Amino acid sequence: MKINCFQGDLIRGIQTVGSAVAGRATLPILTNILLEAKKGKIELSATDLEIGIKCSVPAQVKKEGAITIPAKRFSDIVRELPEGPVEMEAEDSQMKISSSGIFFKVLGLPAEEFPTLSEVESENRFSLDSQLLRGMVQKTIFANSRDETRYILNGSYLEMETDRIIMTATDGHRLATVSRRIEKGLKKKIGAIIPTKALNELNRLLEEPKEVEAAIGENQISFSLDLPAEASAQAGGIILSSKLIEGQFPDYKQLIPKKSTKKLSINREKLLKGVRRAALLADARTGAVELLAYSNKLIIRSQTPQVGEAREEMDIDYSGEEIRTAYSARYILDILKNISSEEVSLELNEPLSPGVIRPVSEEDYLCVIMPMRIT
Repeated sequence: MKINCFQGDLIRGIQTVGSAVAGRATLPILTNILLEAKKGKIELSATDLEIGIKCSVPAQVKKEGAITIPAKRFSDIVRELPEGPVEMEAEDSQMKISSSGIFFKVLGLPAEEFPTLSEVESENRFSLDSQLLRGMVQKTIFANSRDETRYILNGSYLEMETDRIIMTATDGHRLATVSRRIEKGLKKKIGAIIPTKALNELNRLLEEPKEVEAAIGENQISFSLDLPAEASAQAGGIILSSKLIEGQFPDYKQLIPKKSTKKLSINREKLLKGVRRAALLADARTGAVELLAYSNKLIIRSQTPQVGEAREEMDIDYSGEEIRTAYSARYILDILKNISSEEVSLELNEPLSPGVIRPVSEEDYLCVIMPMRIT
């Protein structure tokens, strides 16, 4: 393998695939990046066997070939090179890197030992606007469970229909679900649980507007990202592939209250700041803040024995019966941070019944939050 490329392009490629490199691995090659020189480009790939990322950068290929190089060492070297052209030559599991009188020789491993990032063979393919998909990820991912014993909840549930896409996440204490209408979905309804790590990578890779093509297989999902035309000179397309979480996602619709007897409306920013202030003196064990609603007023309160008490009163739109309930401050804040609407509604029934928070101006997004017992 022998190529010429630019330092800046290499850095972008390494940054794109680097987070898929295994941190700790029983297979040493999983800490490497695979480099493949092909006509007019060099492809970079990384995987930890759960997710894989592949991208390409433009290159002048003098001799095709492939090698794997330790990811961190390769990244450190390329970052220290001056801007401009870089020459790389690989032979006998060694990579020679040179630029402006600077020379490195790095030991690698044969490309043949690198796990294959297989493409998803499936008829279940669809295209989406990247910002639509990214917005859905951001509105739900915070509700994914971090408890590894609840493996089935360690990801978001993606549902595809003929004209709609739905994404849902829950950890058993809260739930977030968002639905969007699309021009062309799938011929049949299909569901898949996408792991949190893959969603975090997808969110990162979708920062720039792109068209996304997704394919859902029996136990794997892939996302192919086309870059905008103005960026095509810097880098090629990106493919993110991930294993799916196997199992049956809970019937989340049963967790959403069918109706509410008490509904209050309030400015999102005002509620967010009020809960954040009350959280300063909330019990460290529970993080609970108490909400008391009555006659167009809302009182947010928290207290911790031997520490102190916080209390704040604000105006709201509410004329129902008085209700007093409590929630985790962190859960409320996570929800409010992912709502863009100026006004939010809080829909309640009984003090120990689940509450629903939704943006007033957005019908297809809601969050359910479980209450905490107060004394």
